[in-house]
Amino acid sequence: MAVAAAIAAAAAFSSLTACGGKNSDKADSTATLDAMTDLVETVDSLASSASDAAEGVADEIERKSDELADKVAGKKMSAYDAAFFAKAGNKADKASAEKYAQTNSGLKYVVVEEGTGKKPSGPTDVVLVHYTGRLLDGTVFDSSVERGEPISFPLNRVIAGWTEGLQLMKEGGKNVFYLPASIAYGETGTPGGPIPPNAPLIFEVELIKVNPQK
Repeated sequence: MAVAAAIAAAAAFSSLTACGGKNSDKADSTATLDAMTDLVETVDSLASSASDAAEGVADEIERKSDELADKVAGKKMSAYDAAFFAKAGNKADKASAEKYAQTNSGLKYVVVEEGTGKKPSGPTDVVLVHYTGRLLDGTVFDSSVERGEPISFPLNRVIAGWTEGLQLMKEGGKNVFYLPASIAYGETGTPGGPIPPNAPLIFEVELIKVNPQK
């Protein structure tokens, strides 16, 4: 509405200038020119404000969409709980988003999203990951996702279940691991920490980057 009003006013000024003809003196012409200049600046300002407002709305929509996507992804990952891995009917020879596979060590894993990038070539490779660790009752004891910063480490410097499980993944992949205590923190757990002795654990893991080491 404001832009339309400014345009209408500009048209009115233009009409006045045309009607003045030779009787219009220099002062009137100057005043009209100044008024026209002010109107152009007003229209430009209004257009800029409208553009900024539209951009702000678009940014807010994108932010809300990202938040919703994160919540949906979080709920999807947390659906792979202790009950899921305890059910024999959910086991298969090949892991997928619906079925878990089990290795000789006792590691159970689900492939939530298949990666398309590099795969670790050995236990000395350095990887960058996002993860959330849970006890079997669903309690989150550690999460790089909640901290908002992924972590990097050599595969041979973490618990055995991670060393094995991450070598089954490709960059961009998301897996859920069920680790029996024997390939997690064993009989001691983390003394003084959140993981009790002989505790199986569930990890939601995203493999972001692999840096092979020679």
